[in-house]
Amino acid sequence: MTSGTGVNAPLIGILANQTATGTMVDTFTTAVTVTTAVAKKTLPGGFWYVGRVIRISALFAWKNVITAQPTFTFQVMLGPTSNIIVWSSGAVTTTTSAHASLPAELIVWLKCVTVGTGTSATLQGIGKLTGQHFVVSGATADSVLTHSTLMLPLTTPAPGTGFNSTIDNILDLFVACQTSDANNGVQLFNYIVEDMS
Repeated sequence: MTSGTGVNAPLIGILANQTATGTMVDTFTTAVTVTTAVAKKTLPGGFWYVGRVIRISALFAWKNVITAQPTFTFQVMLGPTSNIIVWSSGAVTTTTSAHASLPAELIVWLKCVTVGTGTSATLQGIGKLTGQHFVVSGATADSVLTHSTLMLPLTTPAPGTGFNSTIDNILDLFVACQTSDANNGVQLFNYIVEDMS
């Protein structure tokens, strides 16, 4: 649904949607995309204005080993080649329980704080991660009663890396893993980006 006219007019609706299940990404440390090609959304120059909000919702299958409780880091990326980290969850610690493949949900709200050329534009975000396999800290096993919900980042929210909001930017979701292992992996089942302005 579209409301108004012009680049900065509110869209209020779905900007990107991945309905096909993505590939299981494992044996990696450097942050990599977890979305399929169809879900990568190019936001046109001038899309952002101060106060504009988008919401990213992602459903995953997750696997991890016990060894050293590997951490995972989620990153929302923008830029001409999705090369700028505009939001990061920070390193999220897994429990001392191993998992072959369990569900997890990530929701990230991003608000535009500043706009402009060069690295003047910034977004600030808060995320929520829910799954059986996450802990704030410490050597903790899975809870038998509930799934953990973490608010992210685990630090004071601050604007991410600056970007140029006057040019086209490709929006994407990346994940990094502390320890490369075939049993540490993420598979994206569904991914939706909504304009909430």
